[in-house]
Amino acid sequence: MNGARVILLDESTLEAASGSGPEVGSIRELVDGAWRNDVALEMWIDVTSEPVAIRLAGVLDESTGANLLNVVADCVAQGQKDFHLDTSALHICGTGWQVMERIRRQIHGAGGRMHWDRDAPA
Repeated sequence: MNGARVILLDESTLEAASGSGPEVGSIRELVDGAWRNDVALEMWIDVTSEPVAIRLAGVLDESTGANLLNVVADCVAQGQKDFHLDTSALHICGTGWQVMERIRRQIHGAGGRMHWDRDAPA
């Protein structure tokens, strides 16, 4: 993935983080707090929650947004329709607003809802 780091939280990684399951390599990064690198966009996706929680940090533009669009498309294809995007640590550049609109259309087109911390539920 170009300039992005994705940490997917599912049942097995949540067990690893709590110490009740086998350790998963990528979760150690999350638990130790060693996730801060110089990357353009970081994404944490929790598909076990309802709505799906996506936390974003870094810069969102056309280039980094391609990865986010793919993640949301995969979630929608798997039947997930409700999303919450935490954008409190995200800087949205000019083309990043177009990416956010495409994500909103993608989710709404599947009959879903998207909420993010910069607007009211949509």
